[in-house]
Amino acid sequence: MRSIFVSIALLCFFTTQSFAEETTSKPEAEYAFLLGGSAFGPSGSFVYNSSKKTSWAFSLGGTPDLDIELEIEDESYEVTSESSWLGAFVNHRPFEKASWLRLVAGLGVGRIDNFIQRKSGGFLEDQYEAVYKESPFGYLGLGFGMKPVKGFIWGVDIGWLQTSGPEVRGLTNDATEGRIDAIKHSFWFGSALPNVQFSVGYGF
Repeated sequence: MRSIFVSIALLCFFTTQSFAEETTSKPEAEYAFLLGGSAFGPSGSFVYNSSKKTSWAFSLGGTPDLDIELEIEDESYEVTSESSWLGAFVNHRPFEKASWLRLVAGLGVGRIDNFIQRKSGGFLEDQYEAVYKESPFGYLGLGFGMKPVKGFIWGVDIGWLQTSGPEVRGLTNDATEGRIDAIKHSFWFGSALPNVQFSVGYGF
């Protein structure tokens, strides 16, 4: 999974080199509205471009239900995830001739609830939950695109959320401490959560 995330990061970098090759300049925008999508659900953002180099984004997002299947220590689990969050992010463009490249940092508050059921022989067995409820969380990442110009804009962001980790517990009598520990220390439910987000919007 980590290699997949690195591949996505490299793909985002090379495909967004096209931003550097733009020859037509657009008028600057002071504000923008964005719609985004990531593993943490759809989101909406209001952006204030305080200068050519710095933008502030105020975002609200979440997902009501996201069903996925995971493998943890050679066992299969069905996971239903719900999330809701609110965050403020600063986007800084350090290079004048590469305004398509952004450094992103932010803070947010929110909650992620994961309902987990182990599958064995095609049947659902013991149940668990992994809940991220400690706030705030931090975010660091890189952004490509989303230049502070008027008109249609789009971009890709990659990074990670830093949390205090989830609270994992068993919900049924057949839940075991060994599986609780495996879930808690798996890549999927760690304290650092990878994020890839695609966004489109309009600057004005």
